[in-house]
Amino acid sequence: MKLNPLSPSSLSLFRRGTLLAACGALAFGLQVACSDSPASPGYYPQGTSGTTTTTTTTGGTPAGTSGTTGTAGTTPITSAGTFSGAGTFSSAGTFSAAGTGGSDAGGTGGQTTGGTGGQTMGGTGGAAAGTANGGTGGVSVPTAYCMGKTPAALPYTVNPAFQPATWGPADGLLQIKVGAQIASPPTDACAAGQRVAGALGDCTMWQYTPDATTPQFAFVAWTTHYAVGNEGPLVCVADGAKAIVFYAKGALGGEVVTFGGGSATEKPFTLTKAWKQYTISLDAPYNSFETGVTSGFAWSVAKGAPATTFFVDGMRWVTDIPADPTGGGSGGGGGTGGAH
Repeated sequence: MKLNPLSPSSLSLFRRGTLLAACGALAFGLQVACSDSPASPGYYPQGTSGTTTTTTTTGGTPAGTSGTTGTAGTTPITSAGTFSGAGTFSSAGTFSAAGTGGSDAGGTGGQTTGGTGGQTMGGTGGAAAGTANGGTGGVSVPTAYCMGKTPAALPYTVNPAFQPATWGPADGLLQIKVGAQIASPPTDACAAGQRVAGALGDCTMWQYTPDATTPQFAFVAWTTHYAVGNEGPLVCVADGAKAIVFYAKGALGGEVVTFGGGSATEKPFTLTKAWKQYTISLDAPYNSFETGVTSGFAWSVAKGAPATTFFVDGMRWVTDIPADPTGGGSGGGGGTGGAH
């Protein structure tokens, strides 16, 4: 720490004391050399030959006896040397060396550095920590996939966004065939001119052939997962759909197939040889939180059912049940479908 310099007044006194001491020494020397008169008050006088003199200094202690009787003709006693004793006047310099500067530097400097620095570092650090922890923290709230997206309008045709891509179970896959995979198929009801007039989307022919030893139930779901590593865009359907409407027919008639999709409760129907409109009710909400609509349509055949060949066409999500263009009514439920 750098000490404060002497104040102007102290510096002036220091210089004045030094000057006075120098002038006093010069004057005294001249007085000894040029005069036999007494010296200035407060200093030892020059001894005189053959006399003894006692002098009292003004404002000081008695100067005492001037010493032994001088000898005539000897060199005068040069008390100038002891004048350096009077140089204790320069002890006024102790005034300048007094701890004024040191005290000033110590007290003021210490308080400024210690007090202010400590308060600043403590206060600012605490506030910054509080802001950082409070501001950026908090609970992350997940957002529903369909939030902020434009939903598909109703009525909504299941194809082409949803395709029959999920088949199962694994040990029942060989018991399911579709379209050209079917050997000796019946008359193709999906051929041109064989579909229901005005039907939208895809028409498909399915065949379930149970294994003679270990028959399995089988199902197929229309999803956006067309194949492994090939996924179509996810689908959000507008609110308000009340049912899934579709057309179905059996190759022989009497086939029992269970249909579902979206949030609908699966429902079994007994098919006829003619196209007929069928309806299954949807429950809200049907858009899942993660991916929107997970399945646009589905069918299943119970374990142990006989060989079954059937057709499905024109699957749509609707707000109101349309009139059946086949003239066959809405298609009633058929049987229980058996256990999966």
